Amino acid sequence: APIPDAEPPTADQQREQLARNVTRATHLSQAGLTPAAESFLYGLDLTDVGQFLDYSRRKLLNAPGLGAKTRAELQRRQREWGRLLREAPVSPLTPRGRAEAKEELEQLTDAESAVAGALATGGSAPGPAGALPGAAMRSVSLDTLATILVPEVNNNGSNRDKAETVRLLLRLPDERGELPGIGVWPFQKDVAGRVGPSAPQVSRLLKEERKRWQKHPAVRELRAEILDLLEGLGRVASAAEIADALAVRRGTQLAEREQRRSLALAAVRAVVEVEQLEPENAQFQHQANRKATEESLGAGLLALDVREADEETGRPADPPDTPTAPGLLEYAMRLGRKADALAELDTLPTATTVLGELTALTPPPGTLDWDERRLVELAAAASANAGATPRLEIYPRDLSLVRALRLTQAGLVRLTPGLREGLQPGLTPEAVHERVRARFPELVLPDGRGGHTHDLPTGPALTRALRDAGFDLKLATHEDGRTLRYLPTRMDSASSYVTTRAGRHSTDVGAVTRYSDDPTLAGAVRAEEQLTASARRDGYRVLTVRDGLSRQAVEQLGRTDRTGAGVVSVTALFLDALHALVPPGTKPTWETLLKADAAEPGPRQEFPQARFDRAPGGPRVLGELHGAPGADAETRAGTETRAGTGTLAGTGTGTGTGPLLLTDAQAFARYDAMGVLGRLADLARRGGRGLWLLVPQGDPAREPRLGTVAVPFQSAMGEWIELPDSWVNNDHRSRAGEQLTEGDTK
Repeated sequence: APIPDAEPPTADQQREQLARNVTRATHLSQAGLTPAAESFLYGLDLTDVGQFLDYSRRKLLNAPGLGAKTRAELQRRQREWGRLLREAPVSPLTPRGRAEAKEELEQLTDAESAVAGALATGGSAPGPAGALPGAAMRSVSLDTLATILVPEVNNNGSNRDKAETVRLLLRLPDERGELPGIGVWPFQKDVAGRVGPSAPQVSRLLKEERKRWQKHPAVRELRAEILDLLEGLGRVASAAEIADALAVRRGTQLAEREQRRSLALAAVRAVVEVEQLEPENAQFQHQANRKATEESLGAGLLALDVREADEETGRPADPPDTPTAPGLLEYAMRLGRKADALAELDTLPTATTVLGELTALTPPPGTLDWDERRLVELAAAASANAGATPRLEIYPRDLSLVRALRLTQAGLVRLTPGLREGLQPGLTPEAVHERVRARFPELVLPDGRGGHTHDLPTGPALTRALRDAGFDLKLATHEDGRTLRYLPTRMDSASSYVTTRAGRHSTDVGAVTRYSDDPTLAGAVRAEEQLTASARRDGYRVLTVRDGLSRQAVEQLGRTDRTGAGVVSVTALFLDALHALVPPGTKPTWETLLKADAAEPGPRQEFPQARFDRAPGGPRVLGELHGAPGADAETRAGTETRAGTGTLAGTGTGTGTGPLLLTDAQAFARYDAMGVLGRLADLARRGGRGLWLLVPQGDPAREPRLGTVAVPFQSAMGEWIELPDSWVNNDHRSRAGEQLTEGDTK
């Protein structure tokens, strides 16, 4: 008997297929429902999918005769078909939005009544243990909260001006989904004049609304949630950060980022207004950021104040070393000013520089439980125009797109060997956006209307920006006819393609490529390509090599036919600096210093690394980075002589046409002088001669460390290059020679 082409679909599979293809007009008999569910809906006089979706969820769940299995099926279909067929909501303040909000509150009220009834009769409450009336209000969506905060217009329209005033003050979208054209945290004077009430009338109206909001259980639970969030975020946070947390916790049906944040910020604004009703009992303070150039920063900061014990809730008093809200806000604003200064630098400050500048500011009295990341995040949040990268760098939020593309190398395209141009995967515009957003998450661009937008450009605008950033790319359609992606304007046959500001650089080491079947050879070629590309540029690179192979690696890196690096021993420079501190015939003697160096870490930390740039040898390194090898000829001789006594004899000259290669760098970590390394790296990133740091370690594939101290680098800029054993041993070059010889013989 012939084998059938495929097994016939099961009844469940047939129903799922029908359910995926419904419209609002589809009859329930053709919608993929089970007979039980279909029969139940007929009993409610519902005959098509549209009627089913419009039916009240509360009435559906409370309808008699609905079993658990059928209820679960109907709820699932409501969710699926709702996402598939419902029009995207534009605002919760539409009649439909208010009806859905009313239904949500009724369901929560029913649930609370069930809990209260069970507790009153001595039974156990349904749901999680400890669930009490009022707790369910923390699940109220932001859409429903908006309908609570903005009063509904009466049938006769007598309170229309009042409702519009509250909506504008909270900056909520109107029934068409449009946001008010005022600041993200409007003043009362911003609202007065746009509708009927004058400024004094707006003030009186707001006072009435504060009292109404204060009495609503949903707003009381919202306030408690915000207090919990502040405590978890180190007692101070931006209003936008609190709003984003609420948007994740509470949810909203609105899809646009700006609209979602506006609903969440309205909830925060309402709680801030309620807190001002009784200033003497306020548990947190708010400070607006009126100088902010980007809207999310303009909402300002919230800081938790020192709280006394609460007998009603059982919450203990805050510890005596808790900082006050005014102290936290004043400190945050100082951090913000420092972040703005860092953002205005010509070069992007590294994490080392950022942390050094921020930690130099005096914190308020009390104990702060902030890690480095939190410190940088708050500095950016309190600034006028600064953002923080995931690597704790500070950048201007209005950073130009061209510079952002260049810093992230977002236009690098990898070609697949052996594939013709039409089948190359290339680089999609979405991938370019992801690279930029991963580094600069809060980047804003001019929107052409005098404002800013978070949306990155596509099409010709993105292509022009990529070319201005040095990436000579064209936008082409894949042979599948659906995918637009970027490819090099002129295709090369090399195994890799890297665009830079100076043009294209490709490396093809004989017949061996980074796509070699031998992973060790592929790794060697990859390192060769990275080194060749980096040797032609300025900037900073960290090279990791296996312990025991440092000498061979330095020899290869110093060859003029490879990278032509000039080698300088850091240990030799530090020894010169130490000798300069102990002139002959003075105390402490050189022997005393050596004994202190061999003792516990404490005495070693007295090494004055702050004077490194003035000590013999230090200016020489700075001169080399500036591209002036003879800048310190007087100290060059002493350094070169002493370098011969280091672990890498004869490699302390620093000469060469390529980058400056620092070896024997353990002194940076040993003498707590990583800040010196950070300053040298910053200098190299600004232009001139490149700076490379060789880091020997047990496993070169692990992130670089000098002893137990992590070496800072920027991965997005390709600053870490792993040198595998196969590269040090030149396996890729010798194999290429063998293959070439075999080819000649044939």
